[in-house]
Amino acid sequence: MTVQELHNKAIEIADSAFILKFRNSLETAIQQFEEAYILEKRAALLAKEQNIGEPTISVLLKSAASLAINANLLDEAEKSICLALCGEPPHEIAEELRNLLEDLYFQRHLQLGPQRENWANHLGVRVMFPRLLR
Repeated sequence: MTVQELHNKAIEIADSAFILKFRNSLETAIQQFEEAYILEKRAALLAKEQNIGEPTISVLLKSAASLAINANLLDEAEKSICLALCGEPPHEIAEELRNLLEDLYFQRHLQLGPQRENWANHLGVRVMFPRLLR
C-alpha cells in the first residue's frame, strides 16, 4: 500500500472508532483506534523511508500519536511524538507536537494518581508535605 492509501484507511477506521466512542462502545472503539494507529504509523514510516519529507512525516506521526492516545497506547504515542520532533518539523507543527506531548503526560499523570499516592506514602511525602497530595 502507498502512504496515501495507508493514511486514508487509517482515517476511515478512526472515523468509525469515534462514532463507536460516541455511542459508548468503548472497547470496540479502542480496538479500532489501535488498528488506525498501526496503519498511520506505517504510513509515516513509509513516508520517512521514501524520503517524502516534511511536513508530511511529522503530520503523519502526530496523527499516529493522537490515535495511539485514543487507543490508550501512551508509550507508543510518546514514541511517535518524539520521532516526529527528532526530524525537522515546521515550527507550528513542532509546537502542536509539544502540546500533544503535554496532554499525554497529563493523561498519564491522571492514570497514575493512586500509584503516585502509594509511592508518596512509601517515601513519607504525605507526612512531610501533605499539601502535595491533595
